[in-house]
Amino acid sequence: MKAQKQALLFVVITTFFTTTGQFFWKKGADLSVNGAGFLIYNYWSVIGFFLYAFGALFLILALRLDNLSKVFPVVATSYVWVVFLSPLFFAGENYTLFKSVGAIMVLFGVIMVNTRFVGENND
Repeated sequence: MKAQKQALLFVVITTFFTTTGQFFWKKGADLSVNGAGFLIYNYWSVIGFFLYAFGALFLILALRLDNLSKVFPVVATSYVWVVFLSPLFFAGENYTLFKSVGAIMVLFGVIMVNTRFVGENND
């Protein structure tokens, strides 16, 4: 059980890094000029790639401790964080009822995948 809690902690850290990386990619894309050169020369994008790499490392650590079918769905919470946090950082982003309901549905799906029901044996 301790390993599963540690895996959950690692995957939550993963979502922090990947969500932050997405914000850096968005900022880099907003500041980019024509062409794909912004991927190399735009430090916002480069930082985003490094954040994603750190997220991948923590995901691998989590996968060493728990089942893929339990760990990986938690990564989907990155979408939840993006829906709720992007309007705070980007002027063109906004909350809508459908975005909020969709994000909450993702969150409930993650909870259901990781919940043990009576009579189930899903280590």
